[in-house]
Amino acid sequence: MTTTEDGRLCLRLTRRIPVPPETVWPAITEARRLEGWFPSVVSTDFAPGAKLTFDLTAEQREHMGIGPDEDMSAEGEVLRYEAPRHLEYTWGEEIFRWTLDPDGPDGTLLTFVDIFDDRSLAAQMASSWHAVLDLFEARLTGRDVDWSVWDREAELRGEYAEAVP
Repeated sequence: MTTTEDGRLCLRLTRRIPVPPETVWPAITEARRLEGWFPSVVSTDFAPGAKLTFDLTAEQREHMGIGPDEDMSAEGEVLRYEAPRHLEYTWGEEIFRWTLDPDGPDGTLLTFVDIFDDRSLAAQMASSWHAVLDLFEARLTGRDVDWSVWDREAELRGEYAEAVP
């Protein structure tokens, strides 16, 4: 976690994933491929300049006690789209950046960046995205998941609370 020049928080997480960038790219840009790991329902595929709408998943609504009729959507826009290497977009006030670099003949070094404002949410954001990326990697590599992303986030939050300034 670092601070940007304008005082925002910048969370950076990296993963070595044993599949090539050409396999990872559609998993982060195609709405139907986001289902099952991404923490929101996305209205459309990511594409240059696309306008996006993010909404809660049914699981999130149930977990947070939010009814199906409550509008919890947020708007976003694709700011950078350079397949299969760079994706940047807004989700409300946040900025997300995904960078995919080749890592050996069949691997990807994935770097995920979340830029946000609320310092009180830093440990939660870090532990949540860590858990989401655990799920993403498992889904992408075909590993079984016998845990809840909510439980995984709770396991990690204490570690991040100590590590995040």
